[in-house]
Amino acid sequence: MGPKRAANMFKVKNPDSDKFLVKLYGSLALTGKGHLTDYIIKETLYPIETQIEFDTKEECEIHPNTLDMIAYKNGEVIDKVRVYSVGGGTIKVEGTLENEIPEIYKLTKFEDIKLYCLEKNISLCQYVYETEGKEEITNYLRDVWKAMQTAIKNGLKASGLIPGKLKLKRKAKEIYEQKLENENSDIRKNRLLSSFAYAVSEENASGGIIVTSPTCRSIWCFTSSIVLYEN
Repeated sequence: MGPKRAANMFKVKNPDSDKFLVKLYGSLALTGKGHLTDYIIKETLYPIETQIEFDTKEECEIHPNTLDMIAYKNGEVIDKVRVYSVGGGTIKVEGTLENEIPEIYKLTKFEDIKLYCLEKNISLCQYVYETEGKEEITNYLRDVWKAMQTAIKNGLKASGLIPGKLKLKRKAKEIYEQKLENENSDIRKNRLLSSFAYAVSEENASGGIIVTSPTCRSIWCFTSSIVLYEN
């Protein structure tokens, strides 16, 4: 998410550029191919010609996830920026003042939150609504739920090989459609659960959009999704 946001920011900043050069360092260089970092950067900067370089030798003193982005116009450099992908999709641009992220929750320890809920006789869900605003968080969670559903649907429709050198075959669609003889309801639910897990994992490996927190393979994610296919 970090490199994608960085690329989008740089593209918007340089609408007249006719070529981009992106250099990946540290962890981004070492794992970029496997994580499809180069793929998502090129997709984000499309249709502008984009060259990706992997530099595994330069030391990253500030942060291991470092990337340089250079914009060209008629062969000349018109802009250059160094960005650090610091985790969770958050990026920091070198040379700019860091904006302080305001604290949303005054209580930062779960034990304190639990005591607060007990004192006010409210649920944890009600505490979140009280703190963040019910409409805002509900709309956000609705978008998350739609993304979860879409990832499963796309994964179950897709077939063929997962991108990469291993040439792994997609299994989600096959598992989902492979009804077993004398299949009872419990076995069917387990089969569907497995197909959903494969669907999201294969979408992830193919550069699709998934929900990553909690971890994309979390059981609650797929178990709740069974409702979508049981009906």
